[in-house]
Amino acid sequence: MLGWAILAAIVLRIVIPRWQRQPPNRAAAIAVGVRGVQPSGPNGVWTRGDRLRAAGFSGTVALGLAALTWLGGFATARTSNGSTVNLIATGALFLGAIGLLMAVLVALGHLIRAPFAQHGTSGPAA
Repeated sequence: MLGWAILAAIVLRIVIPRWQRQPPNRAAAIAVGVRGVQPSGPNGVWTRGDRLRAAGFSGTVALGLAALTWLGGFATARTSNGSTVNLIATGALFLGAIGLLMAVLVALGHLIRAPFAQHGTSGPAA
């Protein structure tokens, strides 16, 4: 037990200064090259196309989370209560359902705001 605590202290001593220079979520996004949907209008304004693209991306994520939730429910229903597989499947079911709800709400928010956003990426007239 003491060995694990010492190992954790050593790892944290190395990792925390790196996280302070560059947070892990930003580092992961840079490493993978994923930035999500970024606004393309003048001065960083969200356009109609940006909103619709973000809604489509959120809808795609919602479909993946729906599949995870369904698989979690399927595995939970077919394993004995208290087993390791049942507990893991229940966690996947719960987290998938929460993520699904969030993704659907984000997609609806973008769809509701899309008609009121600017159209196109043209700037002000010269």
